[in-house]
Amino acid sequence: MNTEVKSLDQAHQWTHDGAEVLILKFVDRDGRSYGGFTWPLTVGAEVAPERWDPTPSCSDGLHGWPWGLGVGDGKEPDWSGTWIVFGCPPEGVVGNLDGLQKCKASHGVVRFVGTWDAATVFVLAGQTALIHKCTRGAASSTGDRGAASSTGYSGAASSTGNRGAAASTGYSGAASSTGDRGAA
Repeated sequence: MNTEVKSLDQAHQWTHDGAEVLILKFVDRDGRSYGGFTWPLTVGAEVAPERWDPTPSCSDGLHGWPWGLGVGDGKEPDWSGTWIVFGCPPEGVVGNLDGLQKCKASHGVVRFVGTWDAATVFVLAGQTALIHKCTRGAASSTGDRGAASSTGYSGAASSTGNRGAAASTGYSGAASSTGDRGAA
């Protein structure tokens, strides 16, 4: 498990309980994706793009959404298409393409082929673990009516603003609020 990942923007580096980042994508029923690239539709098949460019832009590489986060960011999904989950070691994955949640990989191994809902279930354990790791009960908010809440074993919440409100639950929960009508 990659313990250095601290935010969801780093999902393209998360490996959960293995050595690969799992990337979700869709193709047409024949395995074709944008630009005419044809994906193998066999679990265990190795795949590599025709060209690889390691810059964080939507160009040359195998594109998708790391751990299924941000599906639709940068491309409208075909929910009835064929969905693929492929894995790649984090050193071969570049994320946040053009500021989007999308990523691209230099190569991969097909780990799943099927429907959108089944592909989502396939990555769910890793996705949930990543979200849990990155959102370990901390929240803050500022603004005229800022509100923050947090739950978890070490939940903390803070809020500032004219009507700021903060709430926290958990074994070590703490909440603070400032402002004209702040409540914690």
